[in-house]
Amino acid sequence: IPQFIKDHNLNNGIIYGVRVPGEEPIELLNWLSCDINDSRISSYAVMDNGHVIALESVAQASEGYDTAYAYNLVSAGLVDRSSVPEKQELTLACLRLDNEIKDQIIRFNRSRDDIHVTVQNYTLTGMDGLRTDIEAGSVPDLIMTEGVPVEKYVQEGLLVDLWPLIDGDDALNKHELMSHLFEIVSINDGLYEAAPFFSIISAAANSEIVGTKDNWTTDELLTVMDTLAQEATIFGSANASEIYLNNYLFRILNTYIDWEQGTGHFASDDFIQHLTFLSHLSEESAKFETSTANNSSEFERIYEKTQLLTECYVDSLDQIKYANAMHRSSAAFWGYPSNTLDNNLAELIDPIAITTSCANTDAAWQYVRTVLTEDYQISAEISGFPTNKKA
Repeated sequence: IPQFIKDHNLNNGIIYGVRVPGEEPIELLNWLSCDINDSRISSYAVMDNGHVIALESVAQASEGYDTAYAYNLVSAGLVDRSSVPEKQELTLACLRLDNEIKDQIIRFNRSRDDIHVTVQNYTLTGMDGLRTDIEAGSVPDLIMTEGVPVEKYVQEGLLVDLWPLIDGDDALNKHELMSHLFEIVSINDGLYEAAPFFSIISAAANSEIVGTKDNWTTDELLTVMDTLAQEATIFGSANASEIYLNNYLFRILNTYIDWEQGTGHFASDDFIQHLTFLSHLSEESAKFETSTANNSSEFERIYEKTQLLTECYVDSLDQIKYANAMHRSSAAFWGYPSNTLDNNLAELIDPIAITTSCANTDAAWQYVRTVLTEDYQISAEISGFPTNKKA
């Protein structure tokens, strides 16, 4: 790092500096590229000789809410390139990166003398930045696919089918994974993204009221509503329409898009039915703001049968217990009403894909497989159900 750069700041894990005030900042040091988790850097300083020193906090044993920390003194500086072992460089693009994935990348890099994963973080520029780079021909080797149009990139031939890589892995085969989940998220029988964890997005009701079927349509839901009190609401919330938009409708939009033809099918009777239900929720939300039910808690409204559904983001068995408690020990996870689609949705947590532009698919798989292992999924502190059956 040039000694004459004096003004510097840390942004998104990268230290930027300028030679003179007002000049365009340049990147001085990327902590993650040095296999240091930037989220664990508590403070740093640039020395006169150009070195950067920092304190890295490392969590030790926890007791209750108290966690003890140890601190490493980190020193970073320029070295002769010939002194650094040559490795297969793999770029991993992401719109967001949690600490557990950062730590796993670092563990992987430190354990391998032949492969190194370098992160391209698009947190600041978002999907627009990633799309611009891909269209310009700068395609990463790996992509964390949360927020990425996977179906579109599959149609464009940008992503690798992971099933053959799983089948060819002697230490990690399809039978050890939650294969049914991966079959659900497969596209044209190809698995183009895998993940260490998943959650279920649903809506729960009291089975004594709705019965025990696995799914229902909008008309069936409204028929059940007629059996409740006149002032009863579906979700009992002033933002019920936003809940439906974000939790369900937004996530099923791809089913109405033909990526091969580049066309949408939003004029279908089924999609219009979704919009009709959304309109119903919007009217209900407006009424709820001034209704007497607004003065009661959600538990009271369910008990008094003035609210039918509770939204459920199920990422642990505790969430199922909570839903049962809300619905008097009789929760039925019917999900969101739909005439043609599944009512409950599976959502991958920290999904990852390999691109067809990757020069060494086998090397990329060596990293991807690590997040599918029992060891990683047991140790990672991430809310969600593991995709490895042993975990």
